[in-house]
Amino acid sequence: MVGKEVQFNILYTVAATTREYGLITLPDGRSLVETLVSEGIVKLRDDAGKRDDQTENDTLVEKLRIFEDQARSAQKGVWNTSDDGQIDVKYEPPENPQAFLEEHKEHEIDGKLHIPPEVPARTNLPGVL
Repeated sequence: MVGKEVQFNILYTVAATTREYGLITLPDGRSLVETLVSEGIVKLRDDAGKRDDQTENDTLVEKLRIFEDQARSAQKGVWNTSDDGQIDVKYEPPENPQAFLEEHKEHEIDGKLHIPPEVPARTNLPGVL
């Protein structure tokens, strides 16, 4: 989404870095992380919810695990086995990012994220545990 206002709710802050982690709510009220996990665009980290000081997030992690299981069962996104798990990355940044933003402001842009399985990829999105 380009040019849309979203809401960021802080779940916790890492004191040593002052980095904040939280959830992003989209303009239509959907949770970004729930949407990404539900569509198989991202996977939960193996250690999600295992930090001692994050028991208040247990319900969220359980909910995300259910969404992940449903995406896996439906073979959505990274769980799709028809392409043998291969996802290709093709990214060309716009020549003029400001013009790109102005052109696509207030519009959804369809796209696919493709990452080959042999390439380790880590998404650092707030809300992705």
